Amino acid sequence: MIEANHDFHVAISNASRNRYLSEFNSHLLDEGRRYLRLVLSSFNDTLPPELDDEHHRIITAIDKRQEDLAERLAHAHSMQVSERFLQYLSRRQTSELSVFPPKA
Repeated sequence: MIEANHDFHVAISNASRNRYLSEFNSHLLDEGRRYLRLVLSSFNDTLPPELDDEHHRIITAIDKRQEDLAERLAHAHSMQVSERFLQYLSRRQTSELSVFPPKA
């Protein structure tokens, strides 16, 4: 899933024919793989349906050459993914852990 997500986003940036954008986006996605792994694990290793729907809406806008709509959808998508990641980070992941040995 992580590889497919990477390939999807790289294909879109490559379609821009902007080498700088494509290289930057690819690098950003490569660096973000570990973070995406954490986020997806919180969704039982599946892409939430609303994110999949966003991808389809972006593809449709690109296919119909609706550049402004595609840009707005892509921006909203990136903001939502960022928000989800920040929410994930804000949850206490260590509530079950203790630094003290178990009591006898």
